[in-house]
Amino acid sequence: MHSNLLINTILSLSNLLFLLLYVTLCFHNRLAIDDFHFLSTVNEHGIITGTLIEYNSWSSRWISVLLNHFILLINKNTPIGLPVFGIFNLLLFISVGFFFFKNLFQPSSTPYFNLPQQKNKLTKYWLFTNLSTFLISIIFISTIKIDETWFWLCSSTTYLWSNIMVLIGIACLLMRKKNTTLTLIGYFSFFYIGGSSGPLAIVSLLILLTTIVLAYFKNIPFKINRAIIIKRSFLSFFFCLASFLVLFFAEGNRIREQFFQEISIGYSFILNIKMVGIILIKRLPSILPFIAILCLPMISFGNYFKNSKADLKWKKKISYITFIYFSLIYIFQLPITYKTQDVGAFRALFFVTILTVSFFLLAYYIIGRNTSFNKRSYTYITIIPFLVSLSIFGYEFINQNTITSEYANAYDRRMIYIKSNDNNIELLELAPLPPSGMLFSAELSSDTSHFSNQHLKKALKLNFNIKKQTMVNNK
Repeated sequence: MHSNLLINTILSLSNLLFLLLYVTLCFHNRLAIDDFHFLSTVNEHGIITGTLIEYNSWSSRWISVLLNHFILLINKNTPIGLPVFGIFNLLLFISVGFFFFKNLFQPSSTPYFNLPQQKNKLTKYWLFTNLSTFLISIIFISTIKIDETWFWLCSSTTYLWSNIMVLIGIACLLMRKKNTTLTLIGYFSFFYIGGSSGPLAIVSLLILLTTIVLAYFKNIPFKINRAIIIKRSFLSFFFCLASFLVLFFAEGNRIREQFFQEISIGYSFILNIKMVGIILIKRLPSILPFIAILCLPMISFGNYFKNSKADLKWKKKISYITFIYFSLIYIFQLPITYKTQDVGAFRALFFVTILTVSFFLLAYYIIGRNTSFNKRSYTYITIIPFLVSLSIFGYEFINQNTITSEYANAYDRRMIYIKSNDNNIELLELAPLPPSGMLFSAELSSDTSHFSNQHLKKALKLNFNIKKQTMVNNK
């Protein structure tokens, strides 16, 4: 009883520090680099026309660009537009986790899991919220590039939102109760993916097609009506494909393709092995320790719902999910390899983070259900990761508050200084910005022709050039 109270207290404190860290980052966040390009488009052409221009000239991600333009318009009219959008993203993410947990423990004749009877509705919802927040905090701290993925506006509407939509879509797909509103939200989620992220759209289409086939042959591993899941999967497939085709045939794609070498599809399959190897060897090691440690409580969770008899095939199941894990990474990276002959950008690999967290959670759960330790060991397996999480977010909250507040203040002073200068000058040199921590930096180049400088110049309608001061050695 005392250990459960201690565990819940540590978990709640960890979540509180994570929320404080995230909100602090949101309020210190600022527009950066490509955001100014999109801002100038909105200023000149508006939301809809601006999206059409982007679609035909460069960015085919028409839905995410539309959302990006909408947020830029709000941020233009209110200084809290960007922070509120960041907080909304987190609340949306936590809500998805809450929905997953609620569905898993949903009372029915055949629930996935049964909570103790004394858990009243309010207590259960608090537990689901706590667990969901902790899960999102793991994903957050395990993101390969937090600044690019979570806080760079034009990136977050593509990569962060597309991945959130994948989770929303899957959650609505596997919902056992009939709910028209949530079903439509699920369809919209896949529609958003199709028009915002080509690689994720391809993965989603394959998952939906596989689900239809498995359900048709009665091999679906979920406690849900086959006819319902086939219908949902088919319509989700249709919406995702329709949106993806609009993205695929964009004129902007033809323009972007000119910057990359063309290779055969056959060669891309071979080259993709190398690209996946780079992801596994050079990208994942930086986040694996966080994931491996912070997901450990899932072993205790698995043991809590352990059957009287061990599953003799549990090791084979781990082998299966391992194969699926690597296969999904390969499929996700394949279109990127074909188009760019390179590994996906750090922000594009957010899907790999979510996939890796999901893999560890599932593997740990299977291990927990089929192994036995003493009660003290399970307490340690649960409490140590929560203490680690508490320490990480406690340290980062203090550290990032100092770093990002200095960055935000310097950024604001720079913008005031730029706008206060006479347009008759030819060149304005700006003092370098301090480090931006977990935020994406809006630092300029010392070259006036650099795209970051030109984007800001155009967005602010400046008649003079701007550049970062070159540090002079006075020795």
